Amino acid sequence: RLSIDNSKINYNFARIGFVDGVKNLELSHIYQRDYLTYDKSESVDIKASYKPDGLHRFFGEVNYDMVLDMQKYYIIGVSMSKKCWNYSISYKKETLPLLTNDGISSIIQKTIYFQIELVPLGGIKQQYQFRPQKG
Repeated sequence: RLSIDNSKINYNFARIGFVDGVKNLELSHIYQRDYLTYDKSESVDIKASYKPDGLHRFFGEVNYDMVLDMQKYYIIGVSMSKKCWNYSISYKKETLPLLTNDGISSIIQKTIYFQIELVPLGGIKQQYQFRPQKG
């Protein structure tokens, strides 16, 4: 049996996954503790992607904060890659904890990301954030 004393660990990252030419699935765990304040953060992240042909890739990611017991964010998107150009479009919904006079609340931030790249010339990255909402 393996036992780890968390009071002596400042940072730990573990990842396990499956990758082939079409599918990708990855699970990771991050533990971090500030050695001065002893505040800790711990999260689990799941990433997946599927590439049905040689050009397109569908992807997603979910992150769960174990200390706050809440989903921090998720991302879904699609990308395409050719020899001379590529693009990516994704959507991210993020929940940010907020401490108020009434207790703990949250802000929900939604963002759309666009990226287009012309390989010999360069590219454009753009993001559009919707107005934050209270959760």
